Amino acid sequence: MTPFETALGARFHHLMPQLRQLHGGRAPKWKGQVSVSAASGLLGRKIAQWAGFPGAMQKAPLSIEIKSHPDGSETWIRNFGGHILASKLWVDNSSGDLLETLGPATITMRPEVRADCLHVHLGKTLLFGKWTLPKGLALKSESMIWQDEAGRYRFDIKASLSGFGQIVAYEGWLRPEMQSGFVDAGAS
Repeated sequence: MTPFETALGARFHHLMPQLRQLHGGRAPKWKGQVSVSAASGLLGRKIAQWAGFPGAMQKAPLSIEIKSHPDGSETWIRNFGGHILASKLWVDNSSGDLLETLGPATITMRPEVRADCLHVHLGKTLLFGKWTLPKGLALKSESMIWQDEAGRYRFDIKASLSGFGQIVAYEGWLRPEMQSGFVDAGAS
């Protein structure tokens, strides 16, 4: 089982088909389009850069490759118009939460299925595997994932740091890459 299947349990089957396909490991390569908004303030930009996020871009090509590992974890390799961001995703067996490591930060996430959409709430953040950010500096998220009318996997990801503003915001769409090649069947 994939990390999302494990974390969501029976709720995983309430997701729309494209979400089940991507988060269920049914298609490991996806392509589409992304727009990224710049982080707010100097500290926000430094934190975004430190975690590996790209700078601002509009309607750039996006590809994602998800590699599954025998221990149940996944490596996500995102290519934002030539900017590579890799992360590791797994489930904490004691809490059932998803964990994702981006650069020196490991973030706790709690996925929720609501009205055919997947909402991802952020919990604690651990730096360098040792220090937990205090609640006053906690990451906040307004992330939502859904399937649009054209059958595309859509995402709107936002993360901010209390008192420091937006760290990252990106939105766009994906379709599974076919073995014979990617065909863009929809406009942005």
